[in-house]
Amino acid sequence: MNVREILGARLTEDTTIEDLIEMLEADNSTVSVREYNAMKDKSDKNAKEAANYRKQLNANKSQEEINKEETQRQMDELASQNADLTKKLSIMENEKKFISMGYNEESAHKVASALAEGDMKSFFKQQEIFNAELNKKYKAEALNNTKTPGQDDNHDDTMTKEKLSTMSLREQMKFAEENPSEYQSIYGKGE
Repeated sequence: MNVREILGARLTEDTTIEDLIEMLEADNSTVSVREYNAMKDKSDKNAKEAANYRKQLNANKSQEEINKEETQRQMDELASQNADLTKKLSIMENEKKFISMGYNEESAHKVASALAEGDMKSFFKQQEIFNAELNKKYKAEALNNTKTPGQDDNHDDTMTKEKLSTMSLREQMKFAEENPSEYQSIYGKGE
């Protein structure tokens, strides 16, 4: 609200400051400058007194209250440390489990951390990566173990006298030690 709104048509271009002050003091709808200053001084005085009372109250706190606040602060700090250590322990234990499942150390750490933090999006992303690598590994092993067309599928692994005679003496002795009954069936007793 401004002066023109308060005084309306009574405010003219000829109005002096003294006239303005008189008009404002005479207007009951507004507070005079003196009254405003008095109220402001009283408000400032009350704010200072309140600040002094707060200082006195804090100064008068008993040692027991101070100790209680310090104990609570320490308990909060210990609870935070405990939560951090519990989380780290959980990550370490889960890392070991994931490594035993076939994860490499880096992937095991990532997936264990995501699990401990409840970040399921990252957890499942790491699972997808692991599964893709595992499938790739199994496919490679399957390809390595698959016989190519034309390989001899009817390969006879039974030992014959001819095969044995092409072996070195050392290989023959090793075969005889590892397969004594088969060796005897080939050469017979004392041949």
